[in-house]
Amino acid sequence: MSGPRAAVVRAASACALGACLLPAEASALQEPPASPAGPSAAYEVQPDTLWYESRNPFRLYWVRGADSLGWGGENSGAEAHLWVAGSDTLRLELTRFALDALREVTEDTFVVSRFGRVLEIHGPGARPDGRWDLLLPLPGDARPLVPGATWRDSLVRTWSDERGDHLYSVVRSLEVWEVADSAGERLARVRSEGEAAMRAAFVVDSATRLVTTLDVRGPIEETFQFDLASGRLVERTWAMHLRGTGVLEVPGEAVDTLPAGLVSEQTLTRSSPERVRSLARPLPGRDTTYAVRFGDASVVAHTAGIAPKLVEGAWADPNGEVSSVTLTLDDGAPVRLSRLLTAPLRPIVEVEVRASAAGPYDDAGAIIEAPAAAEAWAFWADGHEELLVPMALSLSADSLARPVALWDIEAGRWLEGEGLVLDLEGHTLCVITLEGEFPVLSVLVAPDGELLYAERGSQGERAPLAGSAKRNLVEGLIRRFTDRQGPAQRDPGRRS
Repeated sequence: MSGPRAAVVRAASACALGACLLPAEASALQEPPASPAGPSAAYEVQPDTLWYESRNPFRLYWVRGADSLGWGGENSGAEAHLWVAGSDTLRLELTRFALDALREVTEDTFVVSRFGRVLEIHGPGARPDGRWDLLLPLPGDARPLVPGATWRDSLVRTWSDERGDHLYSVVRSLEVWEVADSAGERLARVRSEGEAAMRAAFVVDSATRLVTTLDVRGPIEETFQFDLASGRLVERTWAMHLRGTGVLEVPGEAVDTLPAGLVSEQTLTRSSPERVRSLARPLPGRDTTYAVRFGDASVVAHTAGIAPKLVEGAWADPNGEVSSVTLTLDDGAPVRLSRLLTAPLRPIVEVEVRASAAGPYDDAGAIIEAPAAAEAWAFWADGHEELLVPMALSLSADSLARPVALWDIEAGRWLEGEGLVLDLEGHTLCVITLEGEFPVLSVLVAPDGELLYAERGSQGERAPLAGSAKRNLVEGLIRRFTDRQGPAQRDPGRRS
């Protein structure tokens, strides 16, 4: 994902993730110390790396009359925390794995007090809107975390740039509601209620120089689990709905001030190295395309690698869900399909299906034969159009519709229809029309077997990066083909 929309999504996502929190110079307002009834809580150097995964559904919106403008999504990630000792502080080396289409890995070093205050950030996250509010803020006195213990914490951050003035502030009241032993840990469960305020400005469209601002405030609720025995954070959640106003500014036009808001919920919880490596696994295949839904312009990254005996593919959507498949072939016919589907805070799904030339095997080892009329069949999984390439190449490019079938591994049923194969200047275009409400599937395959383009009816398309030489090749082929077909009604959202 690139360009102006990606930039604004990153800017908005940072605020939705709570990245606009806690300055190094933030003040902490705490109640007078209580009488000690146990050791005080503090963060400690950890003997092992801590692993976490997170998800944060959010929505930014502006209200104009009866319409609601804006966008939402789900920021998801996974992290590795390595704690080491400093002189009189702690150093946290944090590696974050973005689980969206960009699949970026970033590393930051945080200098942290023993009570959870971020004092410095070194690395790409050392920004005014960086993750200054990274941890549960502990009371900075001799107060132990026992049931009923309370304290307050006040944080504020202000900064300015070419787009305007920015603010994040929050005042929290925290309380320990339970301390309990669990699987060898001594967990303090902390709840927090507070009031948050946010003022942010960012560019929505660089072409029109459209700038939008949010000035919102409202309640924020959080929960934490802190391991008293080991001095480490186990889990954190928050929920906020901030309301206020937003301003849309287009040069040369009247300023439009609208009711606006931000809804954000996040869960960050302890994970394992095996789960994080699975969530953040590299996408197989050297060929990359991007799927765009015509309705909301959301972008999903796809990869594929196609060889005579092996087809690999994967997709990663903006919400952190990743699906990868491996299909083995024998003389062009499917032999075995493996699929791995992962997403933060959800169970990992693994599927393996064996097959013969007649069809896939069921769990009992019996063949589920393809419909008798089908001249060819293929596996189907949502978003994995690369699985259709072997079947497309097996059909004659004679412009005659032939009966085909797809085995939908998610629904566990046959999809029947017709496949039409055309030769486009040495490239293979296969159009699959299925019975029922299923959209028409089209795939364009290069002479070497590479999947160049796929289309799912009027719902969306999958193509190389816009502006690239490969994308220009694809669009040229499609343009020359459609010109030969004569004028047709185009979908207004279609790119190609």
